Amino acid sequence: MLLGAATTAMALPPREEEQVNASEVIFIAGKPHVDLGEGVLEPLRTRRADGQTIYYRWVRYDQEFGYVAEPPPKPKAGDELPYTWGVAADARPYYSPFNAVIETRIAGDFDGWEGNSAFTMENGQVWQQTDGRTARTRMQHPRVYLFRQNGYYEMRVEGMRDSIRVRRER
Repeated sequence: MLLGAATTAMALPPREEEQVNASEVIFIAGKPHVDLGEGVLEPLRTRRADGQTIYYRWVRYDQEFGYVAEPPPKPKAGDELPYTWGVAADARPYYSPFNAVIETRIAGDFDGWEGNSAFTMENGQVWQQTDGRTARTRMQHPRVYLFRQNGYYEMRVEGMRDSIRVRRER
């Protein structure tokens, strides 16, 4: 979803059917799900082929950025915002749909940022902080969202109130 200056849904990579091995399927109330890690379950779709049940999910995958998530739809008045970010709903920022998102996790321990911190992601990417801000915390493998904003990237770590500017190193 984060493709250069991608500003519309038309610039997103196409959706692809990703098949899930039957041994990875978890049934909850008779419905198939897959564990995405950290106990996050995603419902699966099914179809029949050659007398077999095929389990799959729709994903967007970019060769450079890996799996990409679609920005959340703009909430209606009174709706809860789509991401909690670990803070109260009225303090959460809203990112409009034109801001493309990479969703991944930090590989290993996360101690916050110190002005010039580098972050290695589970998808193999390395992002370097560029804004000089500092914040301390202690988390393991936190979820990370990267947004394209006016020619730069912004990184938000789930559970942290603030975000920082970053650039991709590799």
